[in-house]
Amino acid sequence: MVHLTDVTKSKFIPDAARLPVSAVLEPADKQRVTKLAAGDALIEKLLAGVISNSPYLSGLLLAFPDQIDVLKRHGPEGALALVMENLPDELGQKPGEFRQQLRLVKRQFHLCLALIDLAGVWGTDRVAQEFSSFADRMIARCLAFAWQQYVAMRAGKSKPVPESLPEYGGFFIVAFGKLGGCELNYSSDVDLAFFFDPEHAEHDEKAPSAQDYVRLGRDVASLLSDVSEHGYGFRVDLRLRPDPSSTPISLSTHAALGYYESVGQTWERAAWIKARIIGGNQTAGMEFLEQMRPFIWRQNLDFAAIEDIHQIRKQILFGANQPRSPAPGFNVKLGVGGIREVELFVQTLQLIHGGRNSKLRLQHTLDTLSKLASEGLIAPSTETALSNDYLFLRRVEHALQMVDDRQTHEIPTSQSGPTEYLGLLGYTDFVAFQSDLQICTSEVSELTQSLFHGVPVQEISGELDLSGMENHPDTVRKLEDIGFKNPAEVVERLRNWMAGRVRATRTERARRLLVQLAPELVDALAKNADPDIAFVGFTKFFEALPAGVQVLSLFANCPGLMTRLLDILVLAPRMAEILSSRPHVLEILIVSTDRWSSDKITDQSELRKKIKQASDMEAAMDVARRASQEEFFFIGSKLLGGQADPALVASGYTSLADAAIAGLSTKVALELSASSGSADAQWAVLGLGKLGAREMMPNSDLDLILVYTEPRDGADSTAQSRPEVWASRFTRRLISALSAPTSQGSLYEVDMQLRPSGRAGPIAIELSALKSYYQQDALTWELQALTRARIVCASSQTFADDASASMQFILNQPRDRAKIQADIAAMRLRLNQEKPALGEWDLKAGSGGLVELEFILQSIRLVAPGLTLPSSFFDHDLMGFDERIHSLISEKEQGELSQTHNFFHRILQITGLAIGRIGSAQQIPARLQDVLLDGTKMNCIDEMEALIVARRQHVSMVLDQIVLIHADGK
Repeated sequence: MVHLTDVTKSKFIPDAARLPVSAVLEPADKQRVTKLAAGDALIEKLLAGVISNSPYLSGLLLAFPDQIDVLKRHGPEGALALVMENLPDELGQKPGEFRQQLRLVKRQFHLCLALIDLAGVWGTDRVAQEFSSFADRMIARCLAFAWQQYVAMRAGKSKPVPESLPEYGGFFIVAFGKLGGCELNYSSDVDLAFFFDPEHAEHDEKAPSAQDYVRLGRDVASLLSDVSEHGYGFRVDLRLRPDPSSTPISLSTHAALGYYESVGQTWERAAWIKARIIGGNQTAGMEFLEQMRPFIWRQNLDFAAIEDIHQIRKQILFGANQPRSPAPGFNVKLGVGGIREVELFVQTLQLIHGGRNSKLRLQHTLDTLSKLASEGLIAPSTETALSNDYLFLRRVEHALQMVDDRQTHEIPTSQSGPTEYLGLLGYTDFVAFQSDLQICTSEVSELTQSLFHGVPVQEISGELDLSGMENHPDTVRKLEDIGFKNPAEVVERLRNWMAGRVRATRTERARRLLVQLAPELVDALAKNADPDIAFVGFTKFFEALPAGVQVLSLFANCPGLMTRLLDILVLAPRMAEILSSRPHVLEILIVSTDRWSSDKITDQSELRKKIKQASDMEAAMDVARRASQEEFFFIGSKLLGGQADPALVASGYTSLADAAIAGLSTKVALELSASSGSADAQWAVLGLGKLGAREMMPNSDLDLILVYTEPRDGADSTAQSRPEVWASRFTRRLISALSAPTSQGSLYEVDMQLRPSGRAGPIAIELSALKSYYQQDALTWELQALTRARIVCASSQTFADDASASMQFILNQPRDRAKIQADIAAMRLRLNQEKPALGEWDLKAGSGGLVELEFILQSIRLVAPGLTLPSSFFDHDLMGFDERIHSLISEKEQGELSQTHNFFHRILQITGLAIGRIGSAQQIPARLQDVLLDGTKMNCIDEMEALIVARRQHVSMVLDQIVLIHADGK
């Protein structure tokens, strides 16, 4: 209960600049104004404007003359609180009495809020929110009354409702539209839907039946909308429920979910953006909203929604030859540049990006505009302009409806017709209003049309004739003129696609999009050096797609994306295979334009966070795969640009692997600990090879070793959860998490053969056993591998430090230099004999290749214990100036080897991504050769090959010196 002394007493002081314009008052009205104003000049002017411009509000002032005094004494918040206090809460009332009190309170609230609005005390948005809050409470009261009536009816029939039944028997009310967004206007109807969750009552035979829920919904609607001599509460629109023409007004959540999952449409997704639970069983309602989330918010960037929204927009704006702004008859809600244009603009961007960015899942239009700007999806100037325009249009809408409490949005059809709304808005003439409305709607139209820039299908269909049973001669000729060598084959293939003979075009919508995009596709192909080869690449990609609407919609709404894709497909046929099976990775070209820097490409904290938040292990694996595929593709697209720094590329691939390993390791450990009741071992994941040296390439696998030790608390372990058993289970599950294919594809190949004793040893090794093995039994090649090892992640920083210290201890042990050098020389010879290079361009293998570059660092580390050396020439600056290093390799040679390392990595990164392992330049397509030459600043491929040969010779010579050097350094 709200008491007068508790009410906030913020002052009700009208704003002179915002007061409505008054006409000449009749003597009786003038006398009323003087009496009600009680000597307050501003309030007298306000009341004169209200009475002269709004018959509806004038009548309410007659019915509730004390409302002015209440506003002056208690302020706007207090006055509204006092009105809401009068909402009926005596559930034992008769239905007629309940209806009457509801309607009287609604009229009183209308008057109070209108006076606050017209006085300029609150802005339009605040007014709409207050009215929405009032509607929420009124609807909730109606449901409480209807439910109590139902309970009483059951009791009267000796069939009482069980006390154990959940609140309202699982029945709840969803608000949509203006009410859902807390944006209700004066004479708006309320868009509602009634649902019930049968699971909340299905095990009780005394629970309400489906017919009972239908009756409950009907009673609520009747309490709100039935018209009497006291008016109405709210007009109720129930058409936003699933398939309203054939379903009952109250629907089970099971039936609703089945509908949306099978035949739900884009306009329904847009409607559900604003959905709020405003009455009934909140638990059931929130559970249902959570179940609806995948329908509303698609995980992929949903550009396919743009065409659907555009069709809705065209139907609304152009479907009935509506007058254009600012002509009389213009509809401020549905006309071009009107309220609905702003809302469709906002909702379309929400549908596109909201699946990936949960910050955009807002219901309020102005809040969403602000968030779109802060997230960089619209310009701040666009947000400011559209927000101001939207508020202006809503003020006009309010004024039009305030005159006679009519649900109208149209400017009166003649200048000589009713003009009271102009007075409520503060205008003295129609021309000034027309000018402001014209400026507003033109700006809205201009700013929102950029999102719907696509040319209608019928306007372009004649440019390329892809219909009929045979190729159209003009179309073939056009393709021949722009450079195609086999135009007839291209046209025939396009016609097959248009006929729905591939999976990507089996829907009418996909074929419609293809017709729209065909000229752009042909133009993008023509810009390629070899259009026919480019078309072959696109064909392999497109015909392997499981569906085409999403990808075609991406092309339609992202200018330039098709050209970028064709470049990638021509340069890297292997990437086409990834795209065909997982086309969503194309999105990364759109959303990651500013991420190519060392700090951003190595920051994978978001991936770790998403893995951590995944509901279970399967979901975590899918998250890791999806994110990794997108990042692989993003880095690959930069690689194919030719200018990507090799160290940054390697760092990007490595950071991604680190994040996936760390995130999935933690997830595996948590699940295992949950099943065993405790964490039964401390653990650390060691990365070796390319992963350990931070030199990951596009197709690198993961060389891992898992080390563990007993828990520090020394807790007793059961036979099932002994540390070695726990660690073994942990390792196998981690390997599966990293390598097993899921619905989202594969992640990494995992190689554990570098662990002590290889396949013959345990899959996880205890830390002390690791130290013992490397000190007593390890072969030289195993010590070489250990020089590139590092801790990727661990159960604790303490154990990570322990494991790292153990590795350094092992590497710092004194060794027989002559034996180390002899072993490395023998290993080098064996590799060159058993796994020779395919040719000079097989840069990893063979004399002077990357493997021998790695041998140089490994040899120095092993023959000079105690040195702190980097594990990669990417970090050669960390070598320092220790004389023991310089006795083995000069500072000049360090720099030259680092340059060779970068040079070889640049070539291998690009060729490995695009075409795989090669031996000669003849295997590199001409377009890819251009990329290599551009990235290395060379003039021709022969010059590059000559440099490769020279660099190999230098590497081989340096390694000769190191492995043949004497133990004393001479």
